[in-house]
Amino acid sequence: MKIRGFKQCGEIYRRVHWNNRGKKSIVWRCISRLENTGLTCHSRTVLEDMIGLATVEAINKLIGQKDDFLTILKENI
Repeated sequence: MKIRGFKQCGEIYRRVHWNNRGKKSIVWRCISRLENTGLTCHSRTVLEDMIGLATVEAINKLIGQKDDFLTILKENI
């Protein structure tokens, strides 16, 4: 799973309680879309559930390649 639309303007994302057409949800939006930062950003709004799924997928991928990961980790320590 890839979450596209990040890193458009370089600003950070903020967690927002959103009410879109009567549907309440928690999303992450670029600060420049929430506040006047002087930057224009066209990045997408990301549902928090999608971030959770992407995080679990990344951890599972890391665990699946733990031998390679542990070798690199030991070299770096």
